[in-house]
Amino acid sequence: MKLMTFFAAATLAASTLSFASSNDCAPHPREQWVSAAEAKTKIEAQGYSISSLKVSDGCYEIKGRNKDNQRVEVSFDPKTLEMVEFEHESFFD
Repeated sequence: MKLMTFFAAATLAASTLSFASSNDCAPHPREQWVSAAEAKTKIEAQGYSISSLKVSDGCYEIKGRNKDNQRVEVSFDPKTLEMVEFEHESFFD
């Protein structure tokens, strides 16, 4: 039984690692990106308070707080503004 638990944990860890490494956004020509000002406005409309917005790994990345006042770091596709990666304050402890 312990061996089965080990394999289940190893499989889960491997899938988590592959998700973590897939946070780069799809490459879009810059002229197709939503402007940073518009992105900030639309992201804030989703309930985020933004302390910084930058481009990282081809994504818009924000640091700030969500509607529950938790510290967050979120990456968005710069063309569609779809969320690509999300981390909240438990990751920062």
